[in-house]
Amino acid sequence: MAIFNQPFLSGGFPSQNRVSFITATGGTITTDGDYKVHTFTSNGTFTKTSGSGNCEVLIVGGGGGGAGNQAGNTGSGGGGGAGEYYYNAAMVCASSSVVVGAGGAQVSQGNQGNNGGSSSYNGVTAIGGGGGGTGSAGTGKDGGSGGGGAGWSTGKAGGSATGSYTGFDGGTGGTRDTAAGAGGGGGASEVGGDAGWNGDPRDGGHGGDGVINSISGSSVHYAGGGGGGYVTAASTGGNGGGGAGGRGGNTQATAGTANTGGGGGGGGSGGAASFGIGAAGGSGVVIIRYQFQ
Repeated sequence: MAIFNQPFLSGGFPSQNRVSFITATGGTITTDGDYKVHTFTSNGTFTKTSGSGNCEVLIVGGGGGGAGNQAGNTGSGGGGGAGEYYYNAAMVCASSSVVVGAGGAQVSQGNQGNNGGSSSYNGVTAIGGGGGGTGSAGTGKDGGSGGGGAGWSTGKAGGSATGSYTGFDGGTGGTRDTAAGAGGGGGASEVGGDAGWNGDPRDGGHGGDGVINSISGSSVHYAGGGGGGYVTAASTGGNGGGGAGGRGGNTQATAGTANTGGGGGGGGSGGAASFGIGAAGGSGVVIIRYQFQ
């Protein structure tokens, strides 16, 4: 019987079978079995200190903010579009700065929604979601996913998804002389809902749903659109952190969930200024995962 001389490492594995596991710093580090997960909820740096191979990477831009309603019994504000969604199961792991986009800031009655900020890592940028539209010039803004269009005497179109990765357009606002509902913001898996989905133009459109991803070790929805402002039937935010639309006079719109890239809800038609806000979008997130043992 032939006997082959094979050098062994101290751990007992042949040197030719050695795996160069990755070690790295940056973000909040957790362990999921044989994997390390680096979660960035604010700007930072991912630094690979040793090893080589691929990383699993999720990048979500900040969600767009919902628009405020119009003063008086006129129109509703569109929901904010979700931040752009990017996922790569096998990106070459590299040291790089990390940017996490902020959600579009809250606005008061009569104001267009703000776009969310972009998130980036290793040369890839996921742009922020589009803000919702309001008033007579109330087309939803373009972004990672488009913002919802305003409800008006002629309903306004939703914004377009203009990124290079995953996002959808915003919904169209309702048409009515007074008190029309607005369109929902687009999400990472579907367009934002049009106003009037229930047969009444005063209904707000639902936010488009996002996408489930388990990179963190748990199944989480990301990048849902914000609901449009409404008068009658309530508009929900999309799964993935989208905020609900508001109802003029008695229900405030809700913000997108932080670190999901969810869009903010739009303000509903009419009522007191304190209920007419366009809610803020949720901030984005960057998550990097690799095998460490």
